[in-house]
Amino acid sequence: MKQEKKAVVLISNDSKYEQKIALMLKSNERFALRKIVSNKSAFFEHLRTSNETPDIVLITIGAVHIKSKEITIRLREHYPSIKIILVCEEFKDAMGTNMHVFMGDAYLLKSTSKTELSTCLQAVVSEDFYYNKDYLSFMREVHATFQTVVLKEAVSSILSIRELQVIELICQQKTTAEISEDLFLSHRTIEGHRNNLLLKTGAKNMAGLVVYAFQNELVAFKDLHTLKTYGEDKESQWKNPKKK
Repeated sequence: MKQEKKAVVLISNDSKYEQKIALMLKSNERFALRKIVSNKSAFFEHLRTSNETPDIVLITIGAVHIKSKEITIRLREHYPSIKIILVCEEFKDAMGTNMHVFMGDAYLLKSTSKTELSTCLQAVVSEDFYYNKDYLSFMREVHATFQTVVLKEAVSSILSIRELQVIELICQQKTTAEISEDLFLSHRTIEGHRNNLLLKTGAKNMAGLVVYAFQNELVAFKDLHTLKTYGEDKESQWKNPKKK
C-alpha cells in the first residue's frame, strides 16, 4: 500500500526560493508541498480553512512582514505537532532575530541541496529534530555566549543516570527504537524517559532538549554524527522501518 505523503507548507516572499523548493519536492516520494504563503496572516488563514493540517512548515527568516518569530511561537503553543524548519541565508541571521538554537526543530540554509532537504524533512518527522554539520559548527562558535539554564553541578541531582544515558543518545539523533535496543529497555519506557526529560529540563521539544544538554555540557558537539554519516545511516531505516 502506497504511503500518503507528508504535507509541507512554505512561508516565504522569495520567489526564487519558492521555485527551488517546489522543484525539489515535485518528485519526492515522502513529502508534498501543499501551499506557499507570504506572511503570518495568510498562513493562519490557510490553517483555519484547510482540511489538512501540515506536518511540516518551512519558515524563511529575514523579511519583517513574514513575522517568522510570531508564527513560530504561535505554532508551538497551539499546534505542537507541526514540525518547524527555519530557513535563512546564513545561520547568524537566526541569531540576529533571536530565533537561534531552541525555536526550530531544524535549521537550513537557502542554499541547501535537494538531498539534504529530503534528509531534514524525514529527520524532523521521524526523530523530532535535525542539525546538520554546518549548524553544529555555528553552535560551536556561539556556544560560549549561551546562558546556562542549570549549573552543571546541579544537573546530576535533577536527572537520573538512566535519563542522562537517554539524553546522550537523543543528542546522537537516535530513534526511540534504537535507544530501546541500546539500553535493553522497552519503547514505552524510553518514551517515558523522553517525557520526563522534557518536564525536568523545561524544554519544549527534542531540539530544546539537545540545546539543554549542550548548555550543561552533558554531551560534546563531537558526539553528534556528521550530515553524511547521519543521512547514510538513517536512509535505509526510513525506507524499511522495524516493526515494533
